[in-house]
Amino acid sequence: MLCVDDMSLSRKYQRASSLLETLERNEVAALSHICRTIEQAQCELLASAAPFMNDCAQRCRGLCCRNIRPDDVIDLFDLQCLLIRRPGLKSEIERRAAACSLFSGPCVFLKDGKGPCILPGDLKPRVCVTTFCQDDTALKVQIHAVEAAFGQLYRFWRYRRIPAWLRRWIPPIRSQRSAPHWQLFR
Repeated sequence: MLCVDDMSLSRKYQRASSLLETLERNEVAALSHICRTIEQAQCELLASAAPFMNDCAQRCRGLCCRNIRPDDVIDLFDLQCLLIRRPGLKSEIERRAAACSLFSGPCVFLKDGKGPCILPGDLKPRVCVTTFCQDDTALKVQIHAVEAAFGQLYRFWRYRRIPAWLRRWIPPIRSQRSAPHWQLFR
């Protein structure tokens, strides 16, 4: 049964931390590379979206950031990228995730509940940088680049166990052979 606590931002943070602790050194390097790609794609998107962001700051004054459910916006993958690329924010993220409300309100990552966002400009949650309240047709290429980079992250976690599974099962099969493989089928 799925309880509300399982969906909380605090629970997502704990899950992201525990998953990162299970990684081997080469997996951490691969994940860091993927997160760096996400960071670069977000940086390019935000540079192209500067007029949209300025309009948001002038017209809306961050209305969307002040009226959200963080659980709906920030997912496990966003937290993993933040923890890998900005380990210095770990205690701040943990503290804010624990204080997260289940109801709509200001994003927990807004300084003093009003802003600005405490998260680095080039490494924000996917939804925060790919969603605009205006016509974003001019940004489709950059938005797609961010989405594609997050797709790499999703695939990393989906398929990361396959090499471990292969190492676990194939070596015992090879070790049982007494003769070279070409002599087994005589």
